[in-house]
Amino acid sequence: MKIAVGSHNPVKIAAVRNVLLKVYPDAEVIAADVESGVPDMPLSDEIGIRGARNRARQARDLLQADLGIGLEGGTTTVRGHHLTAGWAAIFDGAKYGVGGGGHLLLPPAIDRKIIKEKKELGTAIDELVGGNNLKQKMGAIGILTGGLSSRQKAYEYLLIYALAPLLSPELYGFPPDLSGESDLSDKSDQSDNSNPSDLPKTPGKKIAVGSKNPLKLRAVESVLENIFPGSEYTAVKAESGVSHTPLSNEETISGAGKRAEDARKITGADWGIGLEGGMVKIADSWFTCVWCIIRDGEKETLGGGVHFQLPDRVVRGILDDKKEMGTCMDELTGMTMSKQKMGAEGILTGGLIDRNTTFKIAVTYALAPRISEAYYIN
Repeated sequence: MKIAVGSHNPVKIAAVRNVLLKVYPDAEVIAADVESGVPDMPLSDEIGIRGARNRARQARDLLQADLGIGLEGGTTTVRGHHLTAGWAAIFDGAKYGVGGGGHLLLPPAIDRKIIKEKKELGTAIDELVGGNNLKQKMGAIGILTGGLSSRQKAYEYLLIYALAPLLSPELYGFPPDLSGESDLSDKSDQSDNSNPSDLPKTPGKKIAVGSKNPLKLRAVESVLENIFPGSEYTAVKAESGVSHTPLSNEETISGAGKRAEDARKITGADWGIGLEGGMVKIADSWFTCVWCIIRDGEKETLGGGVHFQLPDRVVRGILDDKKEMGTCMDELTGMTMSKQKMGAEGILTGGLIDRNTTFKIAVTYALAPRISEAYYIN
């Protein structure tokens, strides 16, 4: 099998190798020099998706490959917040798999450089921290999360999300061509915190998570335990105040915010943390979304972790039959309480990633303004 990557960026190529060779171990990965067909700095999810799809299609055509892959970084605006964003597209000649996410709040200085000075994110982050071509190294995500994540790791997650229709074609109503060697064993990378030991340790906190879902509590603990050793964690029942399956980023964020605030007030904790999953329509397709809100009584920070395409049967069950996403996935697969196990993410990606990991990603991104507070001063 030949896999064509629509970029010579070494970070993108490394991400493709790390993910795609798990599924197609004998594949040849080749870089292709193609254009995205969109501005150098995409400022919306729709533009980012278009750029990724263009790269994937052109790369496949140029090299006569079995799969073409496009990765496009940019930004998006949600509820007035300007956030990083990334998209991956995989094209097999008949259909696209698309995955997105990586939503991390941009510092005001970066925001100004992008919006007012029309600079790319990579240039802006280089100027902020005095780096050189950081977009081909750890990237803005690595800098702002203090090494908890990196640009390559973020791209790897996007690729896993984009693979879902190829790994589980029968669930999407596609014939099982190019479905790879994936199965439902847990192959997810649990070491997604790049090097948390390098972060400065601070005194333990009282942290309340606004849900009894054990996956959410576990995700929060696993991200924060190395930053705030000795912290006390409590899971409390907190209502989201939104529908069972929120139908936009805005509604999902509202649900996460209410969970965070209620958890903090109920327990008197230093931090209240809310995690909420939902779905959002972008560029005529329905995607999942996961958002985290952290509140401390003075400020709120947010991060978003995952967008992968949902099978039409799941979308119809949510929109037409008013069912929860977890219920729809259980009915689709014959599983029970999948949302408290591997989740839709694990099922549709053949175990390359699971729901706990997507929660951890959102928590990590929501931490950025707290880990790198100096960069977020106006």
